[in-house]
Amino acid sequence: MINFFIPGEPVAKGRARHRNVTTKTGRSFVQSYTPKKTVTYETKVGELAIEQMIMREPTSAPVKLDLVLFFEIPKTWPKWKRE
Repeated sequence: MINFFIPGEPVAKGRARHRNVTTKTGRSFVQSYTPKKTVTYETKVGELAIEQMIMREPTSAPVKLDLVLFFEIPKTWPKWKRE
């Protein structure tokens, strides 16, 4: 079994963004990109996973994934609900 801890609050996958780009020659096209916050978090998770997977062979067997996520209680919740 492999366990690893990712410090900080989990970050949701951001939706792809799109923008119109016009080149110097006047050609126009749509460029798609992933939000920076998503890319940063995915990179961090990938690096931590690689650290834990050192010296292990890739598997083609089924994989079971259990997640335990911790979130801060939102400040917008009423006092009775935060308690």
